[in-house]
Amino acid sequence: MTTTGPGALLTAVEAISRSRDLGEFAEAGCRELFRLVPCVSTSYTEVNLRTEVVSGYLWPYPGVEWFEQHAALLGRLALQNPLIAHMAGGDGSVASWADVDPDDAFRRTALFREFYAANGVQSQVALGVLNRPGLVTAFTVNRDGTSFSADERRLLGDLRPHLINLHRLVSGSGRARANDVLLAADGWTGVRLAEGGTVLTTSVEAVAIGDRLGLDLRVGADLTSTSFWRQLRETIGSRWQVGRATRPIRLGAADGPIEATVATTAVGPYSLMFRDQDAVRRRRCRELGMTSRQSEIARLVIAGATNVQIARALGITASTVRKHLEATFRVADVQSRAALVAALLDPRLTSGPNGLHGSRLVENADDVHLDR
Repeated sequence: MTTTGPGALLTAVEAISRSRDLGEFAEAGCRELFRLVPCVSTSYTEVNLRTEVVSGYLWPYPGVEWFEQHAALLGRLALQNPLIAHMAGGDGSVASWADVDPDDAFRRTALFREFYAANGVQSQVALGVLNRPGLVTAFTVNRDGTSFSADERRLLGDLRPHLINLHRLVSGSGRARANDVLLAADGWTGVRLAEGGTVLTTSVEAVAIGDRLGLDLRVGADLTSTSFWRQLRETIGSRWQVGRATRPIRLGAADGPIEATVATTAVGPYSLMFRDQDAVRRRRCRELGMTSRQSEIARLVIAGATNVQIARALGITASTVRKHLEATFRVADVQSRAALVAALLDPRLTSGPNGLHGSRLVENADDVHLDR
């Protein structure tokens, strides 16, 4: 019988709370459960009931070879475990095989004989951490046949709400990091801003953009006395909000090189995203394999400049501009100025010879001329 008290429980929660992603959460949760309750092993399992795909972690960690050895069996038979059906149909509260299978029917299944019994597991208790249709996520404590006492069940019941909250937090931060990666790939960089106007987190790219805007975006900076803060407050408005709202922020001219967006919640903090459009276009030009001169011309085309205007800006003749533009069209695999703009502003619209060709984006006959 376990003799752990509130102090041990809080220690476990603190250890699990340091997890940065679901992998660390699974490992820390299994390790702390193993420490709290005498057992053979502990496990974290995710089961997709629609696809019958099973993923999990075991402590003590048996090594990759062990998982490879049992992967096919678990993928084929995992749903025979009666606790999965119990977790899927209930609230995920603490339950054991003895609770949900009083007739011991599970012991006559192939899963029990070939996996659990073969690995020394004769009794199991589970506690769910996510109750969502079609998905079962739970921790289990595995024993050699010894039953689980009322004190142990009470301890697991006390731990479960903490595991649920930590799972939610870790999952949310994981999704946020994934979104940050996707946003960064599209040229966006983020700043977190307290509702009182103080910069909480930032990035090197954001600070550089702030310098261009005359705005201090370093950690600890107070924006409340700036015109940007007043504009931000006007954008957000004073209406009570539940959930998250995302709105663009206008910075100077509508076609300016810096874009900004704010995502807000009722209680803060605010998430500010900035993007240097020129930097995104330069990167896209490099990805397409353009020379420096072709990149300059392409960006001037985006700005709406004619061949004559481009020639004046670069100090070359209009005929030279035409030759460079023809080469730029070939590199970008497009046939018009409008298609070139689309290729640089929205790379999803063109992806080389097998992608959506620029000629499909021509809206009128004038678009096809190189000498506008």
